[in-house]
Amino acid sequence: MTEKNPLDELLGEEVSAVSFVMDYVEIHFHGRILRCIAHPLIRRGAREIRFPAGGSRDALCELIGSRVARAVAGAAAIEVDFSSGDRLVIPLGPNDQRGGEWAHFLSGENKPLAVW
Repeated sequence: MTEKNPLDELLGEEVSAVSFVMDYVEIHFHGRILRCIAHPLIRRGAREIRFPAGGSRDALCELIGSRVARAVAGAAAIEVDFSSGDRLVIPLGPNDQRGGEWAHFLSGENKPLAVW
């Protein structure tokens, strides 16, 4: 039996907000939240920008209004592709975890929290 991908709920959803909270980033999808505890990066064409480097906040905010075309959690990273052509990557390597975790996905109120 294959395990359901919790990120499937994001397919077709639009980024409604990006929040910077102390040392992590939240990507909001009209009530659903992808919390990036590991420092995320944006791939835009050949360019790669990793939070908190200069320009990364602007790059993350530019995701607002983009729709999710693909969202997968693999062994090495969580990858979210957007209609804009941008890709959000949350690395899942041993050196990327913070406090023993890399990311959370909250799909809604009173729903289980997915933790990586």
